[in-house]
Amino acid sequence: MTDVTEVERGVSLCSLSILNYDLTIFPDATKEPCLLANPLVAGDFGLRFYAAAPLTTPDGYNLGSVCLVDKAPRNFNAVDADMLTHLAELVMKELELWKENHKTPKITPKYSNQISFD
Repeated sequence: MTDVTEVERGVSLCSLSILNYDLTIFPDATKEPCLLANPLVAGDFGLRFYAAAPLTTPDGYNLGSVCLVDKAPRNFNAVDADMLTHLAELVMKELELWKENHKTPKITPKYSNQISFD
């Protein structure tokens, strides 16, 4: 799987997980009837395990997800779930910090007369 850098959104399981506000977990994707026709599961890629946490904005919009995949089925316990949830929260905090740091500063009327252009 190390040679895979991206997956088309149409077949990506992330397109399913972005619809949820909770974790999406498939310990063995071949046991999920809704995934049997998915080319990542049924095809050469051989996806078996999938877990994702949504990246949810403070106002409730899911931007994407942080996901884990494997070609072997896996157990996913409560500690794993907590770690994945925490990782998604950290990603959102970083995105919010980036957003705050890249806002255009607003010029208040109090200081507008002090700005000059050469």
